[in-house]
Amino acid sequence: MEYIVVFLTYLSKATERLKQEDYEHALTMLPQGGKDIMNTLADQWMRRGWDEGKIEGRSEGQVEGVRSTILDLVLAKFDHIPMGLTGKLSAIEDLGALKGLSVSLIKADSLEAFLAHLDKAAKPDTQ
Repeated sequence: MEYIVVFLTYLSKATERLKQEDYEHALTMLPQGGKDIMNTLADQWMRRGWDEGKIEGRSEGQVEGVRSTILDLVLAKFDHIPMGLTGKLSAIEDLGALKGLSVSLIKADSLEAFLAHLDKAAKPDTQ
């Protein structure tokens, strides 16, 4: 931790805009191995960011996939997609709510019954 404090203190006092040279010079102030420590930390931070990005991307992909499936099912079951349905689906970000809608769609006896479920899911919880 001392290495990081020294490093960040130097950088914060050195300049308002950091350049590669500032980073390299600050690393020379750290005890032996400081450069390796900082490179290891940077690698860990980059991997963490990459992993979080993959998780977020996968989650967004799942949401889009369920939305697409719902649209396909509506078209297959009712022979058309009513105006406004795509926008209402797009407003729902929760994967669980979208999955619940797909089940409601399968169980719905009519398009109106499904749209009632969709309207309920699209409205924010006011309780």
